[in-house]
Amino acid sequence: MKFTNEFMGGGSWLMFNRISKTYDFLNGILSFGIDRCWRKSLAESIYARPGLKILDVAAGTGDQLLENLKYLGACVERAVGVDPAEKMLAIACRKTVPRNTLVTPEWVLGWAEELPFEDNEFDVVSITFGIRNTMDPYKSLCEMRRVLKNGGSIRILEFSLPPFTFVRELYLLYFRRVLPWIGGRFSGDYSAYLYLNQSVESFPQGDEFLEMLRGCGFVQPRFRLLTMGIVTLYLAEK
Repeated sequence: MKFTNEFMGGGSWLMFNRISKTYDFLNGILSFGIDRCWRKSLAESIYARPGLKILDVAAGTGDQLLENLKYLGACVERAVGVDPAEKMLAIACRKTVPRNTLVTPEWVLGWAEELPFEDNEFDVVSITFGIRNTMDPYKSLCEMRRVLKNGGSIRILEFSLPPFTFVRELYLLYFRRVLPWIGGRFSGDYSAYLYLNQSVESFPQGDEFLEMLRGCGFVQPRFRLLTMGIVTLYLAEK
């Protein structure tokens, strides 16, 4: 299955550069602080073993890569975060690295559709709330598979629509009305947070997204619903 993101038009990095200063603050406010738990769930799903080389795509301000390092600690031999928004990466560079890790994260400017890495380079690739922001999610997934070693794993966190009717209705009310207003008020960019709910509602979810993973060649794709299905953690291997 092929899905092309018609919302972004290839310019997502411009939008994220615009909201970079308030991005972390609003993530915490708009998720009521639960975003930290979601990132922790992804990190804890990674099998820890010595010599790991890990990559975080659409790394933004670096929270997921740093959370992965916090959980995996001394197991990590190399840690790389890649993102097209230089102002987001500038914030990531200033963040404190977990004390239990032995590596210094590398922050690389680049696009998910054309990752600047060799084939079979990483043991784990993660992407948090970023796959739907790429211009070509299918191509991006194929690129992530390309840079994974055989037997390597991919971990994806993405927003989703809750399967329970009552929860879904409340969620959509918040997502369509409240979230854009708060996000726009604090960031000064209403359109960026209006895009958030539009992109989530249109993006493939659940079994449909698993088919996309299979189409890219991933095996054993599965998912876990987090916080009543507000977020989904997808897992697969190469």
